[in-house]
Amino acid sequence: MGRVERIGSTTLRLRRLALYLAFTLLLMPVAGRRSPAAPALGDKLPALLSPLLLRILGLRVRRIGEPTKTRPVLFAANHVSYLDITIFAR
Repeated sequence: MGRVERIGSTTLRLRRLALYLAFTLLLMPVAGRRSPAAPALGDKLPALLSPLLLRILGLRVRRIGEPTKTRPVLFAANHVSYLDITIFAR
Protein backbone atom coordinates (compact mmCIF):
# COMPACT_ATOMS: atom_id res chain seq x y z
CA MET A 1 0.00 0.00 0.00
CA GLY A 2 1.33 3.44 -0.89
CA ARG A 3 1.87 6.05 1.71
CA VAL A 4 -0.66 8.80 2.25
CA GLU A 5 0.64 12.35 2.10
CA ARG A 6 -1.07 15.40 3.47
CA ILE A 7 -2.29 17.76 0.76
CA GLY A 8 -1.68 21.01 2.57
CA SER A 9 -3.19 23.03 5.34
CA THR A 10 -6.77 22.79 6.48
CA THR A 11 -7.52 26.05 4.64
CA LEU A 12 -6.08 24.67 1.39
CA ARG A 13 -8.04 21.44 1.77
CA LEU A 14 -11.28 23.36 2.34
CA ARG A 15 -10.62 25.55 -0.69
CA ARG A 16 -9.94 22.49 -2.84
CA LEU A 17 -13.13 20.85 -1.65
CA ALA A 18 -15.19 24.01 -2.25
CA LEU A 19 -13.79 24.37 -5.79
CA TYR A 20 -14.45 20.70 -6.50
CA LEU A 21 -18.04 20.98 -5.31
CA ALA A 22 -18.60 24.19 -7.28
CA PHE A 23 -17.37 22.61 -10.52
CA THR A 24 -19.38 19.47 -9.89
CA LEU A 25 -22.63 21.27 -9.07
CA LEU A 26 -22.33 23.75 -11.93
CA LEU A 27 -21.59 21.08 -14.53
CA MET A 28 -24.07 18.43 -13.41
CA PRO A 29 -26.92 19.87 -15.51
CA VAL A 30 -24.64 20.07 -18.56
CA ALA A 31 -23.43 16.49 -18.15
CA GLY A 32 -26.96 15.20 -17.70
CA ARG A 33 -28.49 17.07 -20.63
CA ARG A 34 -28.30 15.78 -24.18
CA SER A 35 -28.21 18.61 -26.65
CA PRO A 36 -29.35 17.92 -30.23
CA ALA A 37 -26.40 20.03 -31.43
CA ALA A 38 -23.82 18.03 -29.45
CA PRO A 39 -25.35 14.74 -28.28
CA ALA A 40 -22.03 13.17 -27.33
CA LEU A 41 -21.01 16.05 -25.06
CA GLY A 42 -22.93 14.63 -22.11
CA ASP A 43 -21.07 11.33 -22.55
CA LYS A 44 -17.62 12.90 -22.96
CA LEU A 45 -17.84 15.61 -20.31
CA PRO A 46 -16.97 13.43 -17.29
CA ALA A 47 -13.87 12.05 -19.04
CA LEU A 48 -12.81 15.56 -20.07
CA LEU A 49 -13.31 17.08 -16.63
CA SER A 50 -12.08 14.31 -14.34
CA PRO A 51 -8.36 15.16 -14.79
CA LEU A 52 -9.16 18.77 -13.84
CA LEU A 53 -11.20 17.69 -10.82
CA LEU A 54 -8.46 15.34 -9.65
CA ARG A 55 -5.91 18.14 -10.01
CA ILE A 56 -8.11 20.51 -8.01
CA LEU A 57 -8.15 17.95 -5.21
CA GLY A 58 -4.39 17.46 -5.47
CA LEU A 59 -4.69 13.77 -6.35
CA ARG A 60 -2.62 11.71 -8.75
CA VAL A 61 -3.89 8.46 -10.24
CA ARG A 62 -1.37 5.76 -10.97
CA ARG A 63 -2.44 3.13 -13.47
CA ILE A 64 -0.68 -0.21 -13.25
CA GLY A 65 -0.80 -2.28 -16.42
CA GLU A 66 -2.56 -1.52 -19.66
CA PRO A 67 -6.29 -1.68 -20.43
CA THR A 68 -7.24 -4.58 -22.65
CA LYS A 69 -8.40 -3.82 -26.16
CA THR A 70 -9.28 -7.37 -27.13
CA ARG A 71 -12.28 -8.07 -24.91
CA PRO A 72 -14.95 -6.24 -22.91
CA VAL A 73 -14.13 -5.27 -19.34
CA LEU A 74 -16.33 -4.54 -16.36
CA PHE A 75 -14.95 -2.35 -13.59
CA ALA A 76 -16.82 -2.69 -10.31
CA ALA A 77 -16.37 -0.16 -7.53
CA ASN A 78 -17.90 -0.46 -4.12
CA HIS A 79 -18.01 3.34 -3.79
CA VAL A 80 -15.89 3.58 -0.70
CA SER A 81 -15.63 7.29 -1.47
CA TYR A 82 -17.08 9.93 -3.75
CA LEU A 83 -13.85 9.87 -5.79
CA ASP A 84 -14.57 6.52 -7.46
CA ILE A 85 -16.57 8.05 -10.29
CA THR A 86 -14.01 10.80 -10.92
CA ILE A 87 -11.14 8.32 -10.98
CA PHE A 88 -12.88 5.80 -13.24
CA ALA A 89 -14.04 8.53 -15.64
CA ARG A 90 -10.42 9.43 -16.25
